[in-house]
Amino acid sequence: MSLHPFDTPIPVTRPNLPPIAAFTAGLAEIWDSRYLSNNGPQLQRFAAELLPVVGTPQLRLFANGALALEAALSALPAGGEVITTPFTFVATGNAILRCGLRPVFVDIAPATLTLDPAAVAAAVGPASVAILGVHVFGTPCDDAALAAIARRHGLTLLYDAAHAFGVEVGGRPIGTFGDISMFSLHATKPFQAVEGGALAYADAARSAGFDAFANHGMDAGGIVHAAATNAKMSELHALMGRLMLAPMPAIRTRLAALDATYRAQLAGVDGITIATQPRADVVANFGFMPILVDPAAFGVDRDALQRHLARYNVLSRRYFHPLLSAMPAYRHGPATLPVAERASATVLALPLYADLAEDDVARICAMVCAARR
Repeated sequence: MSLHPFDTPIPVTRPNLPPIAAFTAGLAEIWDSRYLSNNGPQLQRFAAELLPVVGTPQLRLFANGALALEAALSALPAGGEVITTPFTFVATGNAILRCGLRPVFVDIAPATLTLDPAAVAAAVGPASVAILGVHVFGTPCDDAALAAIARRHGLTLLYDAAHAFGVEVGGRPIGTFGDISMFSLHATKPFQAVEGGALAYADAARSAGFDAFANHGMDAGGIVHAAATNAKMSELHALMGRLMLAPMPAIRTRLAALDATYRAQLAGVDGITIATQPRADVVANFGFMPILVDPAAFGVDRDALQRHLARYNVLSRRYFHPLLSAMPAYRHGPATLPVAERASATVLALPLYADLAEDDVARICAMVCAARR
């Protein structure tokens, strides 16, 4: 295959969008209603339509995933410790700190890049109040092991499922695991509402607190018991989310085909491993194509490969670099987290989105192989 740069940059991700005619028709409804926010009809319909997808009895929508995660953490005792992963986006750690809690970073499992249950168990202490797992790249955490630890110590089990909308494990939607799961509906995700977040949970007693958090801390009577913020999703964002529900099966099918092309093209390339591995019991959402670059076997390191691809107009992203535990805001954790550190130094996300051409995937893979020394 002849290698030459793409004429225009190939992004890491690209938003999926509904037909513009459907969106403008929905906008006309919003214009006619003059209802733009504050739990309007579009939001109520969106929440009702999402419930069977996430599989939980309860669901609340928020302006974004970061605020949704803060809402989930806000009821925990201030000053408590939350055991979590350093291999995640900064929003995970920020939410913990902003709720007056302390993140306790532990290492991740090499096979999944999610929380290592043995490391979690070893980190439980008298100040522990919660475990916060992250289904990184849509790979499910070991819920059985984490739930057992949480039960044994009376901890709340939360999941940051920002990457995992639509994932199922053993026939169960991933939002049904743990006490609360947070989904991101950001434009970079396969299922998006431009900006948005959702909490999926079973205990209806949590709902009043989540509603108050999203409405400046006010309860149904307008009384503030704890300071909060404005985290309400607008009607326009809810409309976008509603319109994205119907095309999601076709989007998943398309992403699965591109995922298969990447796997076929990169199979047997020394030093390149795809970080997400298919499992018979998991229905994946195919939202990411993260590879692990072994510099000893591949001949160049991850950063050199990223620069090489950029010369061909292929954009890629280092996940997650640097680790949260290495950032100034969080430097109070363990001195070393070897598996997470290795992942942070070797993971590179390649382009993956529904309207990426399969021929372009083949070209990208050829460009990856051309970097090998």
